[in-house]
Amino acid sequence: MKLIDLYDNNRLKYMWSFEYTDKNFVNYLAAIPQSKFIRLVELSSDEVVLTTIGNFLDYVPDQN
Repeated sequence: MKLIDLYDNNRLKYMWSFEYTDKNFVNYLAAIPQSKFIRLVELSSDEVVLTTIGNFLDYVPDQN
């Protein structure tokens, strides 16, 4: 099971985790409020998956 950790990107404070599935991932991104800056990090490798500005993608290191 692959887990994604969520952090407040301004304060780098841990918020919560979710199991990575395409459905969970898309639903979470669509539900992010405009005022939130979020960092998604893959739990096992500790690599940044992406950062957001509201529900818009900001930084996406692996675009494969």
